[in-house]
Amino acid sequence: MHVSKLIDRSKKTIAILSSSRRNGNTAKFLELLQDYWPMDFVYLEDHDIQPYDYHYRQQDDDFHPVMQRVLAYEHIIFASPIYWYSVPPAMKAFLDRISDYMSLENLKDDGRRLRDKKAYVLTTSCNNEASKTFINMFRDTFSHLGMDYQGFIHANCKEGFIAQRERAQCEEFALRDKRIWRQIKNSLQACAF
Repeated sequence: MHVSKLIDRSKKTIAILSSSRRNGNTAKFLELLQDYWPMDFVYLEDHDIQPYDYHYRQQDDDFHPVMQRVLAYEHIIFASPIYWYSVPPAMKAFLDRISDYMSLENLKDDGRRLRDKKAYVLTTSCNNEASKTFINMFRDTFSHLGMDYQGFIHANCKEGFIAQRERAQCEEFALRDKRIWRQIKNSLQACAF
């Protein structure tokens, strides 16, 4: 995977990857998407992100540096396999810890920066379709945070990740924003006097 330690300001997208296999099906799917959509990555399992704590005793872990990095981007892709209708533990801890940015006074301004960021989900499973429970968890979380949910992309990896089967889907998914803006621009031009 093309992992970048520094923020590339020319890239407006970051993918937050969580999986028990660093180079598993979800990572391969994300790499394929990167052929069409430039992005940076964060692999959550490389970081010490402690579970949410109502007493906020875990403020010295890696969550805040990772979150500050994520906040620098306009588009955020949450990439995760589906484990029992849910996300891996590192992704769950990351999502729960966003509460720090809603509760702690010194972090609320940064938390508000999530509003209107575009959020996407990339997922893999051994089923033909992504679990509705899984997708709804993300959609509801994004709604609660004021993020602009843009949809999901899913690959059936029952036989492993097969790039050729997913290539067209990745291209379509990556081009969706460009196509929407082109349609808006064309509509505005057609309405011009």
